[in-house]
Amino acid sequence: MLTQFKQYLGTKGITPTKEVEEQITFLLDGLYYLFVYESSDQNYFRIILPNIFKIKDDTVKYDSLINSINQRYKVAKATLTKDGMVWISAEQYVYSREGIEYLFERCIAALRGVVEFIKEQQSKLSHD
Repeated sequence: MLTQFKQYLGTKGITPTKEVEEQITFLLDGLYYLFVYESSDQNYFRIILPNIFKIKDDTVKYDSLINSINQRYKVAKATLTKDGMVWISAEQYVYSREGIEYLFERCIAALRGVVEFIKEQQSKLSHD
């Protein structure tokens, strides 16, 4: 899975900024992404946008936003950490490498869609 993802990044002209055991960090459109894989499960990967934004005020009103994202979007899921940071991830099991670059592209597009949705909703929440 790692080899295919590195090839995908190469076709997009993206160079990983960091690679540690079972994780690649890369920059795309001003956002840092993590590609996480497990050597123990060659059919699984996760693409994460960590710390996409920090909730500075009452986190309770953001709970419904997080739930809405998780219900609305296929594959992409949002998580609110205990320190008020929002993370978004897309996870997949892959059993064929054919067309894998399209799957990577769709996962990243899903994450971008969630980022845009959060931006729209965050401006509404900050005015409540």
